[in-house]
Amino acid sequence: MRVTDISPQQRHAYIFNVYVDGKFKFGLSDTELRQHDIHIGIDITEKQIDELKHLANTSKAYSYCLNYIARRPRSCGELADYLRRKDYEPAVAEQVIDRLLRNKMLDDADFARIWVENRILLKPSSRRRLTQELRQKKIEPDIIDQILTRLDPDIELQQACTLIQKKMKNPSYIDQQKLIQYMLHQGFPFSVVKQALELATSEDQS
Repeated sequence: MRVTDISPQQRHAYIFNVYVDGKFKFGLSDTELRQHDIHIGIDITEKQIDELKHLANTSKAYSYCLNYIARRPRSCGELADYLRRKDYEPAVAEQVIDRLLRNKMLDDADFARIWVENRILLKPSSRRRLTQELRQKKIEPDIIDQILTRLDPDIELQQACTLIQKKMKNPSYIDQQKLIQYMLHQGFPFSVVKQALELATSEDQS
């Protein structure tokens, strides 16, 4: 078998279609073509074709992931789910995620830290709710514990006070029992809700 043509793709000019005996076999970047010394006229075996197809598939998955994480930071678990939805095999997903980790483009601990900081700033959240959200992002339990134990112990009380003060402005939450139930549903411990309610009430009366 012989490479008979190499031509750039119409949609992605940096990817070149490789034809063997007149038939399309795979697409590789210019760098990959040079790395593997692929050019018109060389003989190629079926084994080489399979290996280069795998390389092309992995490179495409990697490109997808770069676009995906450009929108916002992602966890390793989110990327694994993303590639599964695109029907990539687990072995390909593992290779791509490992490459992103080596290139320092993925870091679950950093992702979790940024997630928690943003949530605290943008929306009052309990430790329990933050834990649930990080679990949904497929963050490992030890990383979650590591990030949340670094938080100031008073943060949860401050978050509860902020949320209670906001809800007290809503006529629907004049009833304290209803407000307490809401706060418990948000994952705040009863002791924290009680203390925050006392603080918010005393501030409101002063």
